[in-house]
Amino acid sequence: MCFEFGDDTVIKSTTAEYGYSEIYEVANILVKQLHHRFNVTSNDYVLIDCTTTDSDSDSDSDATNTDMSHLELPAILACIHLGVPFVPISCSTLHQPPRLSALVAALKRTGSQVYGIIHATSDASPLVTALHAATVHRLLYLDSAGSVIETIQTIDILPDPVYNEALYVMFTSGTSGTPKAVVGSHAATVNRLAWWHDTFPATYSSRTVIARRSPLTFVDGLNDLLAGCLFPNTTVFQGVEDLGGHGVSRVTVLPQQLALLTASPPSRTLKHVIVSGSLLTAEQVSCYNSNGWRHVPLINLYGQTETGGDVLYNVVGSGGGFNEITGCDVRVEDGEIVVAGVCCAVGYLGKAKFEGFYRTGDCGTVVDDRVVVGGRLDGVGKVNGIVTCPREVETVFQHHLEVKCTATVEGGVVAVRVEEEVGEGWRGRLRERGVPWHLIPRTIVGGTGAGRVTASR
Repeated sequence: MCFEFGDDTVIKSTTAEYGYSEIYEVANILVKQLHHRFNVTSNDYVLIDCTTTDSDSDSDSDATNTDMSHLELPAILACIHLGVPFVPISCSTLHQPPRLSALVAALKRTGSQVYGIIHATSDASPLVTALHAATVHRLLYLDSAGSVIETIQTIDILPDPVYNEALYVMFTSGTSGTPKAVVGSHAATVNRLAWWHDTFPATYSSRTVIARRSPLTFVDGLNDLLAGCLFPNTTVFQGVEDLGGHGVSRVTVLPQQLALLTASPPSRTLKHVIVSGSLLTAEQVSCYNSNGWRHVPLINLYGQTETGGDVLYNVVGSGGGFNEITGCDVRVEDGEIVVAGVCCAVGYLGKAKFEGFYRTGDCGTVVDDRVVVGGRLDGVGKVNGIVTCPREVETVFQHHLEVKCTATVEGGVVAVRVEEEVGEGWRGRLRERGVPWHLIPRTIVGGTGAGRVTASR
């Protein structure tokens, strides 16, 4: 990564703004302190305090409002310069000492040392106490103005930059089981940022203001934050709610947040709305369009923490299914979406590196060279010897026939119950679209009856 845009404003909030020169100056101080004072190497880890509340306070405020700080960026840049992976820590972690201790123990099991860059003004901070209890004793303090506190005189020379394949450690959401610590890839992050810039170049034709709403503990938050450094004429506005009043060009939200976002008319400066984090439903798209937002392109992203956040995208309204993001090799094997390429993470913390295709655990089908994403691989079974996911069948019906149904797989048979009339010639329409035989019911009895795919055609 290369960052060099002089005094251009990089980070902005409703109360202050910070230029690249200011951020770079703090980053250089952190680099010298970490390198010359603590002898940090690329085999170590640096915890980055993501909270904006004063860590000298015992406040346990809502993470939604506090897990975003302008001080994250200089800490990240310092880690990138030294090639040391950073680990963002949120309010939920900071206020749960057992969770913090478990995180540090997991990092140290790899044979690494753990350091911290935190918001504090003295050793009396509760956060300092918690980190000491978790056996993290080498800390750098930053005050609310971004100044490094209690620096020790070191050699005033920046060490040479070090490249490390591992960029960060983040945890999965745990929706498919226990949260896992993922070692994110430097190359995957650069690839994701470059893809957006190349695919949607109009975004950067003039001053771009990115409304950052995701904390650094999510990959979306990192992508938004680094975009302010990688691309000129780009400012990251943190925590902003009034998009129109601040000239916001781009915002990323969860699909379930679209209703709240579209409750007000779109601003004239808004060029893209990105949805990520969960499946986008037809009802949510309908709500988006009916509220007068149809002219603002809605970009639907699909991916996982293990795959750099995003591997597929769809410009809603351009046709069904997802296209691959550059650098991603996405396929469907036995009804499951699998991913390989530069987009994949290094691996899980303390485990072997990812090799070959990463199995997402999500259902998918390929239609017209596009990937149609279903839900999780629950209740899978074999039909005609082919592994079949019920959500595959449900996705086929909704995508091709615009009919909702509920499917189950049992005893080599897919049972389908539809909620409305399908119409004549539905089997032929599915075959014309290239839908595999094992996903096409032989019959449907009545408008709300059950159709079955038997073990033979």
